[in-house]
Amino acid sequence: MPKLILTLFPLLSIVPAVAASPPEEPSSQMMLDEIPELKDLVRRQEGEVIRAASDVAKERARARLAEALARLAEAEGRMDAAAKEWRKVIAFREKEMNWWLQNPRIGCPTLEVLQGPVAVARCRLAEVERRPADLAKQLPKVIAYYDTQLGAIDQLRMAGALAPEEAAAEKGIRTELRKARLRLDRVRKNVEPQSTGAKGRP
Repeated sequence: MPKLILTLFPLLSIVPAVAASPPEEPSSQMMLDEIPELKDLVRRQEGEVIRAASDVAKERARARLAEALARLAEAEGRMDAAAKEWRKVIAFREKEMNWWLQNPRIGCPTLEVLQGPVAVARCRLAEVERRPADLAKQLPKVIAYYDTQLGAIDQLRMAGALAPEEAAAEKGIRTELRKARLRLDRVRKNVEPQSTGAKGRP
């Protein structure tokens, strides 16, 4: 496992940074095209749950399965089912975050890294439930999450200690960061006029 993951981002072994970015309101055709791949992912994750050798491993496998089921439900237009699964993902990621906060130690992730996976899942739930104001609150945490990872990658590069896997991951993280910033800009443009209008009412 790359040094970056081992020393700074242990949560990435549970919730990969790039795999579950906030959605960009994909087209219906894009979502339909994803369905076969997502069904295959669900089958693989179900197998992981069965093969898990410990309670901790099984819990993590179930969280990955919930994420896969949520993404499949979104692609199939079953938004209530997707919301139910995203809540499971959020609960698991919050539990992981709280464990680190209650057990600080050398090598503990930064607050941005701890909050990031939770914020990503909350963004997905906000999208599914059409809550743009909540999405606007969570996206800055997602952006800080990606910024922190890129900062760590830059430090490793300057130290001459950047592993090939980390260099390969950098492009994906930068892509997700750009998408999150664009999504935040669009959401804020939609949310702020509504807020202004609400204040102006008697």
